[in-house]
Amino acid sequence: ELALRGDVPALIVHPGHNGGDWGKMSSDPAVEAGNGSPIEEARRQHAALLGEEPDRVRTVRLDLDALLTLGTLVDVDVRGLSLFTAQSTWEDLGITESDVRRDRFSRPMIYLLPKKVLRKFNTLGARARNNLANHSFDVTGFRPWRWVPFTAYRKWRKLHQKLTGEWDAARQTLIQGAYDDLLEALERDLREVAAETYATLAAGIGSTPLNAAIVPRYSRDEPPCNGGRTVGDLPDQETFAGRFTHRLMVRFPTRQAIEANLRLEYSTAALINPAMVEAELAARDRVRRAREAEWEAHRREQQLVWERADAEQVDLQARQKAATHQIRMHELEEQQRRTQLEEMRKAEMEHYREQLQEMASPMRAVFNQLRVQIYDDARAVAASLRKHGTLIGASSRRARNMCQTFRLLDALDDQELNRLIAQIEGQLDERAPERDLEEIEAVMNDVVDLTHEAAVELETMQRGRGRWAAVQALAD
Repeated sequence: ELALRGDVPALIVHPGHNGGDWGKMSSDPAVEAGNGSPIEEARRQHAALLGEEPDRVRTVRLDLDALLTLGTLVDVDVRGLSLFTAQSTWEDLGITESDVRRDRFSRPMIYLLPKKVLRKFNTLGARARNNLANHSFDVTGFRPWRWVPFTAYRKWRKLHQKLTGEWDAARQTLIQGAYDDLLEALERDLREVAAETYATLAAGIGSTPLNAAIVPRYSRDEPPCNGGRTVGDLPDQETFAGRFTHRLMVRFPTRQAIEANLRLEYSTAALINPAMVEAELAARDRVRRAREAEWEAHRREQQLVWERADAEQVDLQARQKAATHQIRMHELEEQQRRTQLEEMRKAEMEHYREQLQEMASPMRAVFNQLRVQIYDDARAVAASLRKHGTLIGASSRRARNMCQTFRLLDALDDQELNRLIAQIEGQLDERAPERDLEEIEAVMNDVVDLTHEAAVELETMQRGRGRWAAVQALAD
């Protein structure tokens, strides 16, 4: 299936947390009867906010109040390239059963489309993934989702829609304009390959009969042997070429299959906090209590039946016994069900809390990743100033890109770094009378000093010392 897909998670505001226009959703964990559970209500609200269908919004359980109102989670997926590949056989390559190459080589893939056509879709898929990577952060606990801050969401989605348009146009060209020509070219190339393979197999037979294992096995729908001349156990060349070509031609997807599966998409996921989970469980408890009250009323009604039966005929005792057994069995089943549900609920909530305790702060991860990007750029620009004594073209462009990157991704409002970036932007402004190179170098060094701690912390975490190793190392 050939498709490029992206998932975007919904962000649910924690009760009492004001997320501004981006996170303007209901913070009341209770949902009126008939509107569904709090989790489903959150899914619908997030879909409405982003203009998506509710069934394309998935939920992720994380207690991350600050991130809930400052961005969203996105996943991009490319599917369907396997429609245009097939696994070759040893016979396709002209390699007999006893050939040593079977132990030393692996069978290559056969492309049903020319590489230049497949390269078009591979390139679009890579560009879509790079577009997401350039406008998002990789946050522990979210993978494969990437966190896109609200400051970068619109720019990311605009470029993603552009790539989707290119993808759809390439698909329509493949289906409507080039489909028949590609089929003819594939058949022509396969027959040429079949002729070369046949010559190799025939030359390797000599006077020794060909082992039946190397003669391909074909389905009943393939062209039959035409009764022509054979070499050993090998059929005549025309029959061999027909079978060889047919086996691969039937793998070429239909226009309908390409239309249905060749897509470029994205999707979102909803973040669900513990308050919503508790509200969901509370709603289920209310339903359970209502059911228990209903059965209690039924039990009392049956009790009245029994009391009346004592004053009536003796044959009612059998009915009373049956009713007693039915209620008793139901009470046992309900008791067992309540016990199992309570055990499951406690175990799931305990597991959930343990996961949250073990998880490093995603806010801290996002904060550090942005500072590390700025740290690398500032250190390089400062080194260039010291070496050349001036701001050369490449360093000037890197300084401007550093400022633009910070403005695009600073969803967490890093005020200290914002003050220094503003000073650098003032010096880089083309309308400024002149640049103070000493001032630029001094501010760049201040940026390096400010962001160095984040670089050390991120490097320590990446060395695999655990989620909290970096924090502990800095504390020591």
